[in-house]
Amino acid sequence: MESVDTIDNLKTQKSFKVNFTEWKVFLLLFFLNLKFAYITIIQERNMMVDILVYIFLILAFDFTRLRNRYINLFLLLIPFTVIHFSEFKLNVLMPLIVAHAVGSIKFKRYLWMNFIIMGGTILIMYLVYGEGRNMAGYTWGMSRKSRMSFGFNHPNVATLYYYCFMINALLMLYFSKLKKWIPIYVIITIPITYYIYNKTGARSFIFAVWVLYISYAYYYGRNLLHKNYKVKYTKYLLVFLPLILLFITAYFALNVEDYQVLNKMLSRRLYYYNKLLTGIDPMSFVFGTDAYREIIIDSSFIHLMFEGGIIFFLFFVYFYTVSSYKMGQENQWLLMVIFFSFLIYGLMETLLLYSMLIGTNIFWVILYYYFQDKKPTFSELAKEHP
Repeated sequence: MESVDTIDNLKTQKSFKVNFTEWKVFLLLFFLNLKFAYITIIQERNMMVDILVYIFLILAFDFTRLRNRYINLFLLLIPFTVIHFSEFKLNVLMPLIVAHAVGSIKFKRYLWMNFIIMGGTILIMYLVYGEGRNMAGYTWGMSRKSRMSFGFNHPNVATLYYYCFMINALLMLYFSKLKKWIPIYVIITIPITYYIYNKTGARSFIFAVWVLYISYAYYYGRNLLHKNYKVKYTKYLLVFLPLILLFITAYFALNVEDYQVLNKMLSRRLYYYNKLLTGIDPMSFVFGTDAYREIIIDSSFIHLMFEGGIIFFLFFVYFYTVSSYKMGQENQWLLMVIFFSFLIYGLMETLLLYSMLIGTNIFWVILYYYFQDKKPTFSELAKEHP
């Protein structure tokens, strides 16, 4: 009887410990989202919110796992952060730190936290601001149109937020009893995404969503035709896609004079990329540049390459390659669909390093999960509710 009581007590202690950890992670995500609201919506910094973010970042960070290979690899970046320090290197480090903090709780709990915080923010924003204010913009045909901000100060920021919320909800369905209803969810979101695009005119958003729908339809169709379908060649596309997109971006940027129409369609993004790439010096290439103060860069891959320098970028390539390859090996085609969409969005917006927008950290948390070989696997999690 005494041993049974001891086991029950251990279970209670374990449950309490998990709940306490989840509470710290929830507050970290809450204050990150509040920081996002201050900077992008109110357009001012709040020192108290910044302090609370760092306090809960420290509290939620699991120091008991500092010897695992993720942290060992992460610690190698510290010398390159100190040498030629700039605040832009923190943009690269933050999602990596947040991923480790979130990695101490169950992935499904993390999704619920995001859902509550982001869903509440969207509801409040729509009740207070509705469709927001008009802003001048362009359509695909480059004709002038009115763009709505939904209260997020800029239409592109609004669509980033709505996109992350949509992806979060999709993953919640996948890890629930409602998994079989995902095709219905995809169909239902089509008119919603069209409405958001029609109001915001955000071309990056609609392009990323098209990639999501098309790639989902492809894999879903293959699974209907082949009962035991296994991902084959497309998993290698996923692995090399960041390098492919970086190469494509650099090629068109360096040859911008030959692609003026494309440059115009991309709101002169290629011109700014060209200005950065042709002005970079060897020291900035190795240790990172602070040229972003003067040059507007939207590509996540150029930010990854030059905010922290080549060492940071090589870390990302290794981290991403190991994790994405395991994703394909595990036949997690729905996660691959989401990653294809994330990466395409990152081609046109600074999505991947926007850690204050807490939904973007989904990308890093999933990579962290695979890199750490956490158990149960995503396949086992998805099968918990058949």
